[in-house]
Amino acid sequence: MRTAQQPRPKSRFESRTQIKTQVEPQARAQAKPKPETRSDPRSRQEVGPVRVTRTATAGASAPMRRAPRAPFVLLVIGLMCGGLVTLLLLNVTLAQGTYKERDLRSSIDELRQQAALQEKQVRDASQPEALKSRAPSDLVWDDSPPSFITSRPADGTR
Repeated sequence: MRTAQQPRPKSRFESRTQIKTQVEPQARAQAKPKPETRSDPRSRQEVGPVRVTRTATAGASAPMRRAPRAPFVLLVIGLMCGGLVTLLLLNVTLAQGTYKERDLRSSIDELRQQAALQEKQVRDASQPEALKSRAPSDLVWDDSPPSFITSRPADGTR
């Protein structure tokens, strides 16, 4: 352990700290008061008879600088704008799909109506009265019941 009379080794923090040794209370009262220096209570360390105090006048070290906020703010704004543009494009694409779906449904309804109309026309055209009216006049119509050809004898025996 080192005493106050022994020379102290130089440290890399020496330019930033001011070393004060404890003085007798009588000598302290007779001493001329020094101008006030701001000291951080966290920067004081008591080590044996030597008290180390880090003050603002001790070593004019540069104050800690904060990281610039502009890049972070620009990044956040850029991400928000990108998200909004993506949502807008997604909304437009879904809206286009909705319009296409509506157009396809309306065309399907029109095609169903056309198919129903054509089926009705075919049914009407296949009725016997419509066939007679469109048939040529020299065609002879036989209203007798149809006759069947069978391979069995007429008496019904097998």
